[in-house]
Amino acid sequence: MKFPVFNSIPYGPVCGSTNNWPVPNELYQPEQGVAAYENCLEEVEMENELGFDWISCAEHHYSPMSLVPNVSVIASAITQRVKRAFATPQSILDKVASAADRRNAEMTRLKKKKKDKKK
Repeated sequence: MKFPVFNSIPYGPVCGSTNNWPVPNELYQPEQGVAAYENCLEEVEMENELGFDWISCAEHHYSPMSLVPNVSVIASAITQRVKRAFATPQSILDKVASAADRRNAEMTRLKKKKKDKKK
C-alpha cells in the first residue's frame, strides 16, 4: 500500500479584510510568504523521512490557504529536498485515481455480464 501526503503551503493569518475572494495583492506580506515556503520545504523533508511514498501539492491562486500559483515550480523545489518520495501535482493524482476508478467499474461490469450469461 502506498501512502501519500498533501502539502498546501498555507500563508497564515492575513492582515486586513479578507471577506472577498480573491484576496487583494496589497495584503500580501513578502516576509510571511517566504516563511510559508520555508516551512513547506522543512515539512516535505520530514514527510520524506517519515516514509511517505509521495508528496502532492495543488495549484491555488490568491488564497491564504495555499500559496501555489504554479504547481510545477513547487514540485520541482520539493524534488530537491526529498530522496525517496515522489513529488507530484494533485491534478495528476486525481487523473490516476479517476483512471483506476474507471478500470474497476469496467471490470465490475464485465464480471456482471459474464455472470448474467451463465444464467
